[in-house]
Amino acid sequence: MNNGHFTSTYYSVRDVGAEMPEKRTLWAKHSPRSIPLCLPLAELRATIAMTTLQEYIPKGETPQKVQFQYPTKLSRTETHETLIAALR
Repeated sequence: MNNGHFTSTYYSVRDVGAEMPEKRTLWAKHSPRSIPLCLPLAELRATIAMTTLQEYIPKGETPQKVQFQYPTKLSRTETHETLIAALR
């Protein structure tokens, strides 16, 4: 077993744990929660509410439906080994 890996992992986790109070302070100071979100959302809601939706009007440019014919029976081929041998 590689004890070096476990030792380095232990020290990495310990260092992250030591940095957490500082990171938490920075996050609290600069987090989006400190910016009021209600106002932009209210403005977006008002803009959407004032927007009038237009009814779809067909323009007659849609192509006609096409019926494709696909083969329902496929011809039988050789075995995998025979096909590979032919390529060699």
